Amino acid sequence: MTIAPANQFDRIVAHHRVMDEEAQPVDGKPTDLWWYGGWSPRDLKQPQIEVEWNSAHAARLDCRREVPYPNDPRKRCDLVTDGGWIEVKGLWPVYWESLGKRTIYEAYLFDPLKPYPSLGKDHTVARDITKLHKLPDGTAIGLVLIGFDSVTVPCDRDITAFASLAKLTDWWYGHEQWPNMQRPGEMVQVWSWLKEIHD
Repeated sequence: MTIAPANQFDRIVAHHRVMDEEAQPVDGKPTDLWWYGGWSPRDLKQPQIEVEWNSAHAARLDCRREVPYPNDPRKRCDLVTDGGWIEVKGLWPVYWESLGKRTIYEAYLFDPLKPYPSLGKDHTVARDITKLHKLPDGTAIGLVLIGFDSVTVPCDRDITAFASLAKLTDWWYGHEQWPNMQRPGEMVQVWSWLKEIHD
């Protein structure tokens, strides 16, 4: 790995903090990282939050985004940096819980490690791990999760369960959190797993 995992993680967290602070409310409504697409300077009718995160990352971290996987060009990796191939995903347990649709959040994280037949999705966190593992031997790979939870709706146990089911115990692991200044009572959490593939 060109950049040490701890340094790579520190860079990622630092940029997320800056993005969180710069995304100030729009028309009195909170944006921050939670709704970064709503703050994005680009004039978009239906902004996608993760896409806007990665557009900002590409500029700030001097990396490429939406890079085709060499073994399956139909699938693309969120970010390719000098530190490796990195997939980025967001988790909104508080939001989905408020709608009574927690299973959507769970499916996005776990499927197919825990199957959700009626909510099967192609782009889940667990499926990103599979894509990363298919890269050539010697490739540095990483997963970054940005979660928005609260004391009453935490996702720490879910993350622990996911890491166990996805067999991430031999990956370098980093975690950081801070209060969501625009959404009282909620937290912003960043988890990252990084490793170099060895067959």
